[in-house]
Amino acid sequence: MSVAGLLGLAVWMIYVTDRLLDARRSRSAISSARHRFHARHARLFVVGLGIAASVGAILLLQATAALWRFGLGMVGLAGLYGWRVHGNVRKWVPKELACGVLFALGTVGALLLEPFPWQEVLAFGSVCAANCLVIACGERALDAEHDRSAWPQRWPEIERWLGPFLGGLALWGGSEGTGLGAAWALAALLLWVLHRSSWSAEWKRVLADGCLLTPLVLGPWLGS
Repeated sequence: MSVAGLLGLAVWMIYVTDRLLDARRSRSAISSARHRFHARHARLFVVGLGIAASVGAILLLQATAALWRFGLGMVGLAGLYGWRVHGNVRKWVPKELACGVLFALGTVGALLLEPFPWQEVLAFGSVCAANCLVIACGERALDAEHDRSAWPQRWPEIERWLGPFLGGLALWGGSEGTGLGAAWALAALLLWVLHRSSWSAEWKRVLADGCLLTPLVLGPWLGS
């Protein structure tokens, strides 16, 4: 239970901190509902971050030495990601790819499985990255304001390759012959349908995040 609690707190704290930094850096560019909400309630969120950090510190007292080592490693990677996104540095890869892989590594790695399931992490990270890319395609104008790198100018190219990328993920999952593989293949197909839809950016964000639950919901039902 402590691992699940720490993981939930860590994900929430990283997300909120990222939103607050976006809002603080470029208030004039805030155009999405989530950015406006975080900017309007910034003080409340700062208090929430303090409470979450305190609860996390209590939960850490129950953590094993192995989980401490893993957590410190993830703190370092998350710090590098934050520096890459919010710092004035050259961006070599889209932040969406980095975010997807980092999220998958943090969620699966916290289980401390032996041997480490690298293939599952790579598959889940790819689906998470695709989720971020689908959302970003609908919010490219906002991303262009927040990302000072050359990547926003490459969205037409990224968008052109997003369909084949999702198709490749679906084929990879389907070829696994497992319930989990079928679930992530379905998640990739749902993201492709969502990407091709004409729904608003806010709806795409909500539904794209819902697609990530497909492996969790259908994986056990489809069997291993």
